[in-house]
Parts: sequence; C-alpha cells; structure tokens
Amino acid sequence: MPELGWGRLRCCDCYQLLDSVFTLRAYMRRTSTFHDFRLTDGLQQPDLVALIVALVGIIAVARHQIALNFSSLILSCRLSIGVWGSATISIGFLLGEDDVEQARVRSQV
Repeated sequence: MPELGWGRLRCCDCYQLLDSVFTLRAYMRRTSTFHDFRLTDGLQQPDLVALIVALVGIIAVARHQIALNFSSLILSCRLSIGVWGSATISIGFLLGEDDVEQARVRSQV
C-alpha cells in the first residue's frame, strides 16, 4: 500500500463521497420507486468555494487569494503603462503629421 498522507487521504474520501452521491442521485432518477418521494427537488448545486475551503483549508485559500490580488494589481499597472505608451505614440504620430487638432482630441480621450 503506498504512503498517501492525510492530504491525499482526504481527497480520496471526498472523491468517494461525491461518487456515492452522484451514483445514488442517478439511480433515484432512473427508478420509478423514488419518483413519488421527490427527494431531489430541493437539492441545489454545492458552493464551489465551500468545497475548496473544505478540501485545502482556510489558510491555503487565503494565501491563494492574496497571490491572485497581487497578480491582478501588477497586471493592472503594466496594462495602464501600456495604454499610456500607446496613447503617447499615437499623439506623437499625429503631431508628426501636423494634425494638431486631432492630436488634442486624441489626448483628451
């Protein structure tokens, strides 16, 4: 038997439980015995964030959220510099063509 550790053991348990739930639900939909009970009418889709937190823990999810926020911030800064640079180049081209009025319009947009 390979050494699984607690993390992989939790994942295996989760997969086994989800497989049991989906198999039972499919069986209940196919057989006519359970149609009168309407057991699956009140079921909703599970919350994905709650499942992820249950699998990996609150600390790991918080760390990933911090990393995603930092990456988004860096991307926003780089994107704004790129837009500023392209606007500067566009205005420079218009000034090079002696189209000052169009350069003023483009600089205000």
